[in-house]
Amino acid sequence: MVSRENRVIAGSFVLFVLAMVGWFVLENATGIADGDHPLVMFLVLYGLPVVLPQLYLAATGDGGVTPRTRVRFAVAFSGLFALVTVGSAGVRWSWSTAFDDLEMLQYTLLGAIGIGAFGGLFCYEVLAGYRSSMADTAP
Repeated sequence: MVSRENRVIAGSFVLFVLAMVGWFVLENATGIADGDHPLVMFLVLYGLPVVLPQLYLAATGDGGVTPRTRVRFAVAFSGLFALVTVGSAGVRWSWSTAFDDLEMLQYTLLGAIGIGAFGGLFCYEVLAGYRSSMADTAP
């Protein structure tokens, strides 16, 4: 018997394949290339198959993995791949060009997602560590 966690992950993969097929059909019909919309491609390539099932399983609390670990994985994974996407594009970013066109704006948002994810995760872990150390020293 297949576990619920495996069914959720398989379902997200099927959703990912359907989204990619839909994207290619739209690309052929309109002539819009996938490189023109890096934010949408980031959400389809990384959000659907990896982040969405982890957040769903964290919300339902199923499986042997704690919800906190699932959320941390989803945040770290999305932050890492947002920064990898921006870095691999070879974008020459500056304040004067950050909002010039839609593509540059999307890469700027991806960079903000990556930095924000790691910054938020770092702050959360520091706060959790502080709270656990204060609980250990409380009378």
